[in-house]
Formats: sequence, C-alpha cells, structure tokens
Amino acid sequence: MSSKDDYIYSTRHFKLALWLFIVMILIASFFSYWQSIDSQINATSVVIAKKLIIDRASFYRQEWLLKSKPTSILVNGEVLHFSQHGWLLPISDDGSSNCMIWIELLSPESVSEKGSAVKLSESDFDDQYFCQYQSLNNESVTIQLRGESFEVF
Repeated sequence: MSSKDDYIYSTRHFKLALWLFIVMILIASFFSYWQSIDSQINATSVVIAKKLIIDRASFYRQEWLLKSKPTSILVNGEVLHFSQHGWLLPISDDGSSNCMIWIELLSPESVSEKGSAVKLSESDFDDQYFCQYQSLNNESVTIQLRGESFEVF
C-alpha cells in the first residue's frame, strides 16, 4: 500500500469514528432529556391522580347526601360505610380498617388496575383514618380523614 492509500484509509476511519462519536453524543443527549421529561410526567400524573381521588370521594359524598345520610350504602353489591360527615370510610364488612377500599374505589382505574400501590401504611385512631400509598416509581399519595376533613396529599 502506498502512503496515499494509507492516508485515504486513515481518513475514512477518522470520519467513521467522528460520525460514531457524534451519534453517541446525540443518543446520550436524547436519553438525558428523556429522563427529565419522564420525571415531569410522573409528577404531573400524581397531581392528576390526587385530584381524581378528591373528585371521586366527593361523588360518593353526594350519593350519601342524596340517600338521606345513611351509615352505609350498597353500591355494585358492595357495602360502603360512611362517616357522620359523609366521607367514605376505609372499613371492611367485618369492621376493620382496610386502606385497599380507598385505593380501589377512589383512585383512577390506571392506578388500581396496574396494582401500582406497592406499599401501604395505614392507621386508624378515634375515627381518624390515615392511608399512605407508594407507587412503583416511589411517588406517594396520602389520604387522611379526620373528622369533617378529607384530605389527599
């Protein structure tokens, strides 16, 4: 091989290496940008889920008001228990607290169908209920019922 052929050969390799480097930089930039977008999407979806939980709790409270404020209502074959202020209680038929009731009835279908509540913390004390749900992506939703106050945060 002549020196001219060596020069052409090395120039082609240099151009190929340069193009590969540029493509790798573009791919890395895309993934970095995608991660920031993904975290914003997750945060937004949690905010929307919280608003939907409040909306559904208000829907059940309206049903309670329309039915003359009973302590329980039969809905789709399930007995739902209500507080004296009309908020849905996380109480099973046997009287024990069960946070899964809130996530099944109040959360958006996308949350309850995917079973993304991987961690539950619950406590009830003197008609105060506290349920914390943590999703697969470590986002947390807390539902608290204290007297007249129903809060989602």
